[in-house]
Amino acid sequence: MRVLYNISLSLIWLIIKAYSLFDKKTKLFVELRKNQKIISKENVVLFHCSSLGEYESIKYFIRIYKEKNKNSSIFLSAFSPSLQHHNIDSNLIDCFFYLPIDLSKNAKKIISLINPKKVFFVKKEIWFNYIFEISKRNIPLYLISGKFKKKDIIFSSNWMINHLKMFDFIFTNDHESNDVLKSKNINNYIFSGDTRFDSISSNNKDNINLKRINDFCGDKDIIVFGSVYKEDLRIIEDFITKNNSYKYLIAFHNDCKKNSEIIKKYDYVKYSDNSQNKANIMIIDEFGILKNLYEFAKIVYVGGGFNKGVHNILEPIFFGNPVLFGPRFKNFNEAKKAIRLGIAIPVSNKNEFEVSVEKFKNFDRTKSREYFKSNLGATNNIMLELEKQKNEK
Repeated sequence: MRVLYNISLSLIWLIIKAYSLFDKKTKLFVELRKNQKIISKENVVLFHCSSLGEYESIKYFIRIYKEKNKNSSIFLSAFSPSLQHHNIDSNLIDCFFYLPIDLSKNAKKIISLINPKKVFFVKKEIWFNYIFEISKRNIPLYLISGKFKKKDIIFSSNWMINHLKMFDFIFTNDHESNDVLKSKNINNYIFSGDTRFDSISSNNKDNINLKRINDFCGDKDIIVFGSVYKEDLRIIEDFITKNNSYKYLIAFHNDCKKNSEIIKKYDYVKYSDNSQNKANIMIIDEFGILKNLYEFAKIVYVGGGFNKGVHNILEPIFFGNPVLFGPRFKNFNEAKKAIRLGIAIPVSNKNEFEVSVEKFKNFDRTKSREYFKSNLGATNNIMLELEKQKNEK
């Protein structure tokens, strides 16, 4: 099976390189893996995550781990170009690189080069050759924020399932994942909770000057539209036209800033301008500040629910906001739970959006805050288990 897996990945890699000649994103994916400088350090602990979002979800855990293991050198690898050097906290990370594609020869080369003392994978980053190579060398291997469903492809063969058994511990996000693993005779799991809650709580303690936003908002109620696509804008455009009692902060998804064209018929200002225009709409054209805008909101709409799936709803919930989003949320447990708790409503059209905004006008913000607070502690749970394991050796 491993031979077939390597052949398949080799073919996929050839296709990716060929496609990179015609596609900018794919070209970046390939180019970032060329001529990487991976330094040599003592006591390396490797964290591997897929993307910027996954890095953000474990950043607080890495910080706490570093504080308690000061002699460790923290290496971070990524799969997606969404995570780049400028996103990395250089006070935490000693070396950052992009993980070469999961071929046996690459796994042997990388693990031999960095010689990690521990390895942490995050969420769905299950790379079979790396797992096999790490396990073969008896290097402690952990999965953080593991999340599994019965239909996951990893459960389609015993060969794949056996790689999950190679982890020393799988720290799960939810009890459903525990049940799924147990049903597959995988017993090296423990419920820890979702590290995103800890990271969001920690990140939002940063002191960021948002005077420009504060001046724009004045004394009006604010609706924040975060990570929106053009499909999201279509259900809010009538509301923005009719309701001058609110002001609106609109932040587009990274790849969708061009969609500001859709609202050119409205009067708006940009965050980057110093314009004194009295418009009710501000377009947020600076990357990285969205999470701080939610503090100003009365109601938040999170985009993505008309595309691949709703984006991060936990950041606005941290500030006590009620949240609206589109209909594609079924794969997100936090969205389903927020709906059950009455702190979120899915909307499919203009009318549902308007009705839901009215419903949340007098929202009790303690409901969102209590939900968020009840989910803190995953980092501490994992650290306690690691310490317990260390003491048992």
